[in-house]
Amino acid sequence: MRIDATSVTGTKIEPVTQKAKLPPKEVWQASAAHFSTDFYNGFFSPLLPIIVTKMDISLVMAGSLVAILSIFNSLLQPVTGLLADKLHKNYFVVFGSLLTALFMSLIGVVDQYYMLAILLALSGIGTSLFHPQGAALVGRIPSSRPGFSMSIFNVGGSFGFAVGPLVVVPLVLKWGLHSTVYSFFLAVILLFFTFPVLNKWPNAAHREKPELLKSLKGYGSMVFLLFFMVVIRASLTILFQSFTPMYLTTAGNSLFLGAMAVTVFQIFGTAGLLVGGYFMDRMNPITLLKISFLMTFPFILIFIFLPSAWGLPFYGIAAFFLFSSTPVNILMGQSLLPKNASFISGVMMGFGWGLGGMLATPFGALADHTSLFTALFIVSLLAIPGFILALLCPGSLKHAGRKF
Repeated sequence: MRIDATSVTGTKIEPVTQKAKLPPKEVWQASAAHFSTDFYNGFFSPLLPIIVTKMDISLVMAGSLVAILSIFNSLLQPVTGLLADKLHKNYFVVFGSLLTALFMSLIGVVDQYYMLAILLALSGIGTSLFHPQGAALVGRIPSSRPGFSMSIFNVGGSFGFAVGPLVVVPLVLKWGLHSTVYSFFLAVILLFFTFPVLNKWPNAAHREKPELLKSLKGYGSMVFLLFFMVVIRASLTILFQSFTPMYLTTAGNSLFLGAMAVTVFQIFGTAGLLVGGYFMDRMNPITLLKISFLMTFPFILIFIFLPSAWGLPFYGIAAFFLFSSTPVNILMGQSLLPKNASFISGVMMGFGWGLGGMLATPFGALADHTSLFTALFIVSLLAIPGFILALLCPGSLKHAGRKF
């Protein structure tokens, strides 16, 4: 059933006419904290082939580790978002990223599966604390270009995830897996830059009655459409990022090419975030959702059939389109539930990603019984229902350069 746009927004949306300015410094500080958080989250995927060999575990067990990280990274975010909505200061923005850095930097010093699982879970808790409040903070900061500001925030995370593998893989190849612990010093340095945001743009809504159920009742259909598109995007992103290094190495490529694939995916995805945020302030955001899923599918297919350095450009282009509509889900969700901005950010950035991550274990089982090629091909088909869901969204929104 198609949803009428006026029932979603309730207001007339005008084009962006203000002179474009760079986002305020607090956006950049929040983005730096996002960089730190996802820099450490970028360690696990490229190190997974080494960990599988060192611990002698199956692809099912490897998939369960991916699932554990994704679940604690993501499924807790609505809960931590509700907690953040009750806080006046941005404690989670500052200290959540530090927790992630601490525990992820320790993954190289353990040699037992259950200890690694515990470290990944604790690292994920730090990530879950950070993301909802970070996105809500950026949404509160006044800006003539809210879509671009949210893109800057997301780019910080994507850039961190891209740089992480390029730092940790050479470090491990040179000094051994235990050397991951040395990386913690970067988080301490970044803390001095991000700490001032603790008291900036406090959450004034923390004293108000939430009215979460009332808001969901009024806009539930749109929220669920946005949410399921997040789940599909998350499934594509998590499974390809997690298993592409292994897919490339089993095809006869080097470990470094696998790390490069993660970096290419993030760099092109970062470009997609920036371009998507730019156009979100100037055009129909639903169009971005449609283009995103429609164009991801053919390019990811080309990469699957070309698992080599020649396939990486197509892999990157797929990431560009896949990431481009990310700000749409977050800002539209915050506009529908403004008094629960951290909660809905946790749903859009976290819970949906957690559900997508839960597919990692059955994905590993499918790959064990068939092949990584077959499993990745099946996952790529998810872009089709993503496009269908975008078609069900309201199509008459003219612009998205402000709160809806």
